[in-house]
Amino acid sequence: MNKYAREFIVGIVLALLTISFILMFPKQKTLELLVILLAVIASIYLGFALSDGRKREIMIEISGMFFFLVLAISGLWISPYFLIAGYLIHGLWDVIHNHKIIQTEVVEWYKILCLVYDWVIAIFILLWL
Repeated sequence: MNKYAREFIVGIVLALLTISFILMFPKQKTLELLVILLAVIASIYLGFALSDGRKREIMIEISGMFFFLVLAISGLWISPYFLIAGYLIHGLWDVIHNHKIIQTEVVEWYKILCLVYDWVIAIFILLWL
C-alpha cells in the first residue's frame, strides 16, 4: 500500500463529511461556512509555526493566513471563484510544506490529508456553483 494511502483516504472522507454537513444549509449559508472553513484551515499552519517557535516561520504562516483570509472573504464578497482559488492554492501551500520549501515543523500526515481535503472541497465548490 502507498505510504500516504491512509492520509489520502481520510482526507477524502473528511471532505465528504464536511460537504454532507454544509449542504444541509441554504446556499448562502453554505458559502459562508466554506469561507469560515478556509480561514480556519489556513490558521492551522500558524498553530504549527507557534509550536515550532521560529520567528521566520511564524511570520511566513501569519502572512499565509492573511492571504487565505483575503481569498476567503473575496469569495464571499466578490465571487465564489476566489474561494475555489483559495482552496486550490491552500493545497499548493500543503505541497510547499511537504517539500520543506517552508520549514515550519508540521506532522507528516497532516500535509497530505490537508492537500486532499482542500482539493476535494475546491472541486465540490466548482461543481456546486
